[in-house]
Amino acid sequence: MKKENVIGRAILTIPYVGYLGYFVRTPIGFTLLIIIPAILLIIMEIRNIIKELRKQNRDEMSHHKGGKANAGKAPSFNQRSQLCLTNSTIAPQTFMKNKAPSLLG
Repeated sequence: MKKENVIGRAILTIPYVGYLGYFVRTPIGFTLLIIIPAILLIIMEIRNIIKELRKQNRDEMSHHKGGKANAGKAPSFNQRSQLCLTNSTIAPQTFMKNKAPSLLG
């Protein structure tokens, strides 16, 4: 492209950033900068899920064994998130049952 065909002007230049774009387009660059971090993130999330499930199982077991020991305690994070998730899945269904006919015609 010719310089006289360019409209505008450069206000910031960052040297060598273009090389990163070229590197990501190569198979090894894509693997190092996209695939490996994604796999690490997935592994960490799976570990967190397993940890929370184990914690939840321990809480349930102690609740069953302890009887009234946990009575009056605030719900744990897992219990609160399940309640919120349950409420959020019911609300759209109710909304769709009540509102869908008027939206469609």
